[in-house]
Amino acid sequence: MKLKKKLAVSGLVVVSMVALVACNGASVLNGITPSGAFAKTKDVSYGPLARQALDVYRAETPKAGAPTVVFIHGGSWAEGSKNLYKFMGDAFASAG
Repeated sequence: MKLKKKLAVSGLVVVSMVALVACNGASVLNGITPSGAFAKTKDVSYGPLARQALDVYRAETPKAGAPTVVFIHGGSWAEGSKNLYKFMGDAFASAG
């Protein structure tokens, strides 16, 4: 009976590792980052093009004197997506 349990656990570990490898790193971080107490405003336009939009994360109870953080993802202004980096906004806003 113990051998069956060990094999089942080993199988679960292997399946989990394959699933993690299949995902990109940002997707994994987005999935495991706990969301805190913050408000999010999606797709705030700063220009006429569809990709000229940003998401604003605000702590519901900001810490006094906390800085404003601006995160610009890579992509040479031509590729990538702000949606890949939800974990960054969640983490900073959750910290106040």
